[in-house]
Amino acid sequence: MTEVFTLRCSILWQTGSIAIAAHFRQIPMSPRTAQFHEDDYGQIELLPAQNWAHCAQELGRIREISEVPKTSQTPDNSDWTELCLRSHAPLSIAALGIDFAGVTHALALHLPQFDTVETDYGPYTEKCPDTCAFGYAKGYIIYVSHNDSGHVSAIWLALGPATAQEKAGFLAALHTLDALGPLLLVDWGWNALLRLRETSELLAYLHAHARSADNAPQT
Repeated sequence: MTEVFTLRCSILWQTGSIAIAAHFRQIPMSPRTAQFHEDDYGQIELLPAQNWAHCAQELGRIREISEVPKTSQTPDNSDWTELCLRSHAPLSIAALGIDFAGVTHALALHLPQFDTVETDYGPYTEKCPDTCAFGYAKGYIIYVSHNDSGHVSAIWLALGPATAQEKAGFLAALHTLDALGPLLLVDWGWNALLRLRETSELLAYLHAHARSADNAPQT
């Protein structure tokens, strides 16, 4: 839990001189919790760069299916396309053997860490003890999970509105992660694929997400 300290000064009269006595009082701050819906897990994920061709092929397949005429109807007359399940990447991020503790330490240099991580599905909420999160409450969050071996097993993002300072810290954190890889970012919902080392493309992508979040209807 993040903590702050307040300083209270007392003036003591001692033999004609003034002495300052400092009294420290520890005030706990409310813990920060990062929460993601089960449907958002891995929708914007980081993968080893060797998966570029696979991800490009999968994105193309998803785009083709989404563009075909609707094939089925529900009782309320809404319709949908054929169900598309994407296949797993040939090389998982767990295969890189990245030390989880080292990653969390490196990310904490650029982004504030959340105290806990939770996921919700339906009316249920569960804590995720094997996952850490770094970033900001409104979005721009990096989630990192580990396996039983203490290696990173998944990295995914949540994006939303952010200040210029928050974007700068987030970008620096992504570059730190890329130094472990190299890595690519695949956004399955936006049909976007880019390498983390391509700073200009990454910035354009983040700005587009921020504009989308700013223009989203308020609930």
